[in-house]
Amino acid sequence: ALDERSRAILIDAAEILRRNPNHKLKLYGSRGHLESDTSISRRRLSSAQMFLIKNGVPEHQILIEDRGTSAPVQPNCSQAESPKDCDRYNRNIQLQLVAP
Repeated sequence: ALDERSRAILIDAAEILRRNPNHKLKLYGSRGHLESDTSISRRRLSSAQMFLIKNGVPEHQILIEDRGTSAPVQPNCSQAESPKDCDRYNRNIQLQLVAP
């Protein structure tokens, strides 16, 4: 499920894409270190994609890439942080607008 902040960001992105039909939006999904995070990451990406489509973005304008653990937002968690805290930073979706 998408939280309110995520929905607001995706609504803004959908508006940009509807006004610029030649642009594309890349959705990059990252996950924590647990194997179970893989399916959660894919569901998160799918939720974002479906939300965009329901808000008028044609599917061909949305590109999906599940990066898994290969591109963490917080790559070097300090020893003071637990893996769980580190994962909290790395479970996300990043957006990139791609001009033609």
